[in-house]
Amino acid sequence: MKILIIEEEATVGTAIKALLEREGHTVSFEQNGKDGVERFTSDLFDTVITDFVMQGDMNGLDVARCIRAIDPKVRIILMSGGFLGGGNTELEYQAIKAGVDACLAKPFGLENLLKLLPTPPPPAQSV
Repeated sequence: MKILIIEEEATVGTAIKALLEREGHTVSFEQNGKDGVERFTSDLFDTVITDFVMQGDMNGLDVARCIRAIDPKVRIILMSGGFLGGGNTELEYQAIKAGVDACLAKPFGLENLLKLLPTPPPPAQSV
C-alpha cells in the first residue's frame, strides 16, 4: 500500500515512515500541508496520514479538504497530540466534514495505526 505522511515534526514523521515500511508499505513523507498536497497531486496514494496542527497556511483539515477534492476514495487519517480524544467531538465533527475517515490521538501504538489502514483486497485466484 502507498501511504503519504504529512507531519511537521521530522522525528515523528520519519519514525512512522520507518514503522510502516517495516510492515511492507511504500511510504512518502512531507513536513507541511502545502508540500503534502503537491506530493499527493504528483503521485497516487492509497492512504494519507496527516497531522492536525502544522506550521504554514494549512492545517490537517485544510489538507483533508484539498485531498478529498482530488480523490474522493483515498483514506485520510487525521492525527493530533492534543486535540483528539478526550471527548473533543467538535474537532471530530469538523474532521468528518472535511473528509477525514479516521482520527488518531498521539501518542499511539503501531497496532492502533494499522487498524485504521484500509484492508488490501485479497489476491486474485486463478481458475
